Parts: sequence; C-alpha cells; structure tokens
Amino acid sequence: MKTKRIALFGMLVAVAFIFSYIEHLIPLPLPTGVKLGAANIVILCALYFLGWKEALAVSMVRIVLSGFAFGFSTVPYSLAGGLLSMLAMVLLKRAKGFGITGVSVAGSVCHNIGQTIVAMLLLGSKTVYYFPLLLFSGIIAGILIGLVSGLIVTKLKGHIRV
Repeated sequence: MKTKRIALFGMLVAVAFIFSYIEHLIPLPLPTGVKLGAANIVILCALYFLGWKEALAVSMVRIVLSGFAFGFSTVPYSLAGGLLSMLAMVLLKRAKGFGITGVSVAGSVCHNIGQTIVAMLLLGSKTVYYFPLLLFSGIIAGILIGLVSGLIVTKLKGHIRV
C-alpha cells in the first residue's frame, strides 16, 4: 500500500470505531440489535474511495476492535452481517444500476439477514420472529446512512487521491 492509502485506511478504521463507540454510549429506546449503524458511513465511503478489499478490511478491523471494547459476544453476529453486507454492496455497486443509497439499503438489510442466520444457528429458530423488525429498521437505517454517505462522497470526490 502507498503511504497515503495506509494513512487513509488508518483514519477510516479510527473514525468507524469512534462512530461505533459513540453509538454504544448513547442509550436508545429500541429493541436489542436495532441501531443506526453509523460506522457504515465510513464503510460505504471506503468502498467508493478505496475499493471493496479495503472497505472489507476496514469493516473487519472495526468489528474486531468493537469486540475488544464492547464484548466478544457480538462478534459472530457482526462478522456474519458484515460479510454478507459487503458482498451485497459490492455486487450492487458493480451492477451500476444502483446509487449509493440503494447500495446502503441492500447492505443494511443483508447485515440483518446475516445476524438473523447466526442467531438462528446459535439460539435456535425461535429468533426468526424478530426479523421483520430488523428488516424495517434496516431499510430506514440504510436510507439514512446512504444519504449521509452520498453527501460525503459527493463533497470529497476529487479531494481524496490515493
């Protein structure tokens, strides 16, 4: 990696972790597992500025760091969600028919699918009743994250050279 890419990668990991930390500190009156996922703003920006390999690396490093900070019990859910989410986002971005908000919504929904699959495997099939709530919250969060990410990518395009 070039020095600029390494520096940008490090900053993206740091910002993604900070977003996760802040989100962890703010108590929301939402059911367990439902959150905005603000760190995904950084993941989307990494996908659009650096490419899928670097975005995946930022995502995985952030998940592991969050595991150290907030407890490893969430890591299997986050890893499954993060991997499935990245796969969906990469495929839709390459399809060229989707904007960043559409890519974000697909990533968010697939993240929830990945988490639900892990929950079903670890906790039993009874957890599937929770999926409609996760699906709805994932669509809303995906739209919000996509809109913010789109603004950032538009504003920074041309200013980030790696």
